[in-house]
Amino acid sequence: MLDRKEVVERAMSFPMDKVIYRYQQEKQLSTVQAQQHERELKRFLALVALNDKGYGMNGPIDALWHTFILFTKQYQRFCQEVAGRFIHHEPNVAGFEEREARDVDGAVRPGSDSYEAFLKDYQEMFDEVPSARIWPQPVKAALRGEASAGDECRGRPGDECRGMPGDECRGVPDDECRGILESRAVAVLS
Repeated sequence: MLDRKEVVERAMSFPMDKVIYRYQQEKQLSTVQAQQHERELKRFLALVALNDKGYGMNGPIDALWHTFILFTKQYQRFCQEVAGRFIHHEPNVAGFEEREARDVDGAVRPGSDSYEAFLKDYQEMFDEVPSARIWPQPVKAALRGEASAGDECRGRPGDECRGMPGDECRGVPDDECRGILESRAVAVLS
């Protein structure tokens, strides 16, 4: 079994050039932005590999994860080399009742609490606070009146904030946006 450092090193050194190129083109991102997203996706997946639990996903990194999954052979190889098994991407659908949101084995799928757990584990593992530009704060914190998911974009031209956290909620009332922010993906190991 690999130790924590080895898992992170394997994830960070895994080549994703074609994936990143496609993602950068699709999202019209700068090279620097695409590389930042690559780093954060690799960190996220390394944490999933290290912690035998599902984590909630939020923000722009989910779009990169979707692109990575399309490169099926490369994604499968990454999962095997880093986690030793496949890392599934399970969408979290807002509005489902708890009984409908259960996995086959009856366990409740992780929701926003799993995203908060991810942010906590990220900070512990990498000894830094996750960037709010990439990892928006949990909905619960936003509903408590803390800085909103799109605060880092206030006053900036739209093209600077395209695809940034909170972009999908800009100009949408809080109660309508809640469903948007709550319907995010979850990572689960098989």
